[in-house]
Amino acid sequence: MNFSHEQLVKVAPFSLEDMKQITNCRRDHNRLGFGYQLVFVRLTNRFPAQQPFEVLEDILTNVSIQLGIPVDLIHLYTRRWQTIQQHKERICNYLGLKRFGEEVLPLVKQFIFEEACHLERVSVLLARTELFLREHGILSPAEYTLRRLIANQREEARKYIFKKISASLSKEMAEKLDALLDTKEKKYSDLHFLKQSPGRSSPIAMLKLVQKLEQIQTTGILEIDIAWLNNNLQRIFTRHAQKYSSAKLRGFQAEHRYTALVCFLWQMYQDTVDQIIIMYDRLFNRLYNRAQADIDDHLKSKRKKTKKIFLHYKTLIDVIVEESVNGSIPLQKVYNQIDKEELLAERGE
Repeated sequence: MNFSHEQLVKVAPFSLEDMKQITNCRRDHNRLGFGYQLVFVRLTNRFPAQQPFEVLEDILTNVSIQLGIPVDLIHLYTRRWQTIQQHKERICNYLGLKRFGEEVLPLVKQFIFEEACHLERVSVLLARTELFLREHGILSPAEYTLRRLIANQREEARKYIFKKISASLSKEMAEKLDALLDTKEKKYSDLHFLKQSPGRSSPIAMLKLVQKLEQIQTTGILEIDIAWLNNNLQRIFTRHAQKYSSAKLRGFQAEHRYTALVCFLWQMYQDTVDQIIIMYDRLFNRLYNRAQADIDDHLKSKRKKTKKIFLHYKTLIDVIVEESVNGSIPLQKVYNQIDKEELLAERGE
């Protein structure tokens, strides 16, 4: 176990009151040992292991420098088991620390249970519990003790969650959930089809998504409020239903099975709504692009026809004007219908 320079600078320096406690000890090795245990417990929220006595060089060196006592004297201190115990009691009284035992166990259990109702990872629960102990002035026990306690409370939290969700189901809902796993008269269960991807965006795929929503709605689970359950735990229980086959899920304890299915169906409903929105957008864009392409093709075709008509019109003007000069066509009749200046200007264009 190593400590950074910042940790030692922040925690290790002795106050005037600390020095009073230390100088009450007789002999240098006792002062060194008392100061060492004082800094050790402030840094780790526990006392050094006793057999053999746990010596961390970083802490010992820091205390030795502050007190001006050689580090070698710690070996004399480690032989004084009774003195070490007395110093531990003095330090607990001085710092207001409580030992981890039956008196504080219910409080710690309740904290871990509540945390386990919305946290999954053991490492996170361990860190949260250690912080709780430090904030409440409770000495940390051995790590294996905390891990065992966390494992037990995680199990209790799971039972509580399973029971709470199962209790919210009516008999009819439970039967419909079990029916999703039924394969007696068909090759695949309804749950298997709910797990399937809709595939590429198409009207048929859109209909499949709508059918999924309808099937989930018929179970009635959307009436069940699971907002109180942490999102991470919802996803974990959802994965139980996603990962295991219908046969495996039928083998689950009933409350566990129903919790997994409820979380799965809620997640599937939300995901399916999102998929419908995305697919609708894709289909709409595809239809729009296709319609735009048809319009562009139509306009392109019209432009060709318009250009051809314009050329014919221009040719006709040329013929009319030339023939009028020769006297073949009385141009005045044309000018009565079309302004002369406009006609000559259009001919020039």
